[in-house]
Amino acid sequence: PEWAEPLVLLGRTAYERWIFTENSEELLAAMAESVEYANGALQLEPDNAAALESRGTSEYRRWLEQAEDEGTLARVFESAQADLERALRLDPDRASVNSTLSHLYYQVDEWAQAVLAAQSAYQQDAFLSTADAVLRRLYQASYDLGQYDQAMEWCLEGRRRFPDDFRFVQCEIYIMTMNQASPDVAE
Repeated sequence: PEWAEPLVLLGRTAYERWIFTENSEELLAAMAESVEYANGALQLEPDNAAALESRGTSEYRRWLEQAEDEGTLARVFESAQADLERALRLDPDRASVNSTLSHLYYQVDEWAQAVLAAQSAYQQDAFLSTADAVLRRLYQASYDLGQYDQAMEWCLEGRRRFPDDFRFVQCEIYIMTMNQASPDVAE
């Protein structure tokens, strides 16, 4: 009963159920269960980075659903961001936290922070299960920041690593719309 790790794992399992949910109510119930387990782990170990990541990720998924009033969503977002950033301060090598933070920052147009978090995630674990998404965020945020060379670098890296993902062909087309590009109609 003094061991936080089983609660963290139960929370992650509850979180992963969102993939199989069919509506917002089911998703929100899975996120609430995940948060409950994370809270239990944090009562045992207040500085448990994995529990903070679990709670922050669950709250962020809840925010992404956009199924609650604006005031609640603002509090959920702030809580998620604070938990994820604290988890990273406690354990700077958590590539999965950086991956989630890069997505979070991108959603609120904090593109420079999105790039930094995504770069950290990719450097920490280039074989992270979300490596394709991390590379897409690196490309997208670089594109949005007008950083032609970086956008091209991440797009081509994504194409090299994930040749069957159409989005890395699509990004090459989008890059041709940048001011620094020389559009090639035949290409």
